[in-house]
Amino acid sequence: MTSIAKAYGTTVSAIATANNISNPDYIYVGEVLTIGSSTSTSTSTPTSSTSSSSTSSSSKSYTVASGDTLTSIAKAYGTTVSAIATANNISNPDYIYVGEVLTIGSSTSTSTSTPTSSTSSSSTSSSSKSYTVASGDTLASIAKAYGVSISTLAKLNNISNTNLIYAGTTLKI
Repeated sequence: MTSIAKAYGTTVSAIATANNISNPDYIYVGEVLTIGSSTSTSTSTPTSSTSSSSTSSSSKSYTVASGDTLTSIAKAYGTTVSAIATANNISNPDYIYVGEVLTIGSSTSTSTSTPTSSTSSSSTSSSSKSYTVASGDTLASIAKAYGVSISTLAKLNNISNTNLIYAGTTLKI
């Protein structure tokens, strides 16, 4: 991560903090990293291009790298899995492939079953939301996306080891 930090004129600590990485020595090929207000991957850099569309927001193109998930891409671009899936006619959001070029809208849209990056109050006592864990998700990233604490998610779902969750598990939010 040191070489990435040098290339972008920032620090390892800043990158680790921005991406909720507890051990900066452990990143994987294809992992999408947020660096300041831009994103980068360890194998390829997202290509940005402004394109004309019927809406006033611009679109970006992103080429899927090894290890990417729609969840990690959505988080990096501040959008939702549903928005990316809809924009790219993806019927199964768990199936994307390396080299696939995705269109990413720059505006955040809300969806009934996917997290948004807005900070919502965790003081709502009766929440009936659920989330299905995708490959590459962490309890920290899910908690951040839904605006709740890791300990709240762990308690709601009887999780004793917050570093161990499985893809396909449905969590109460």
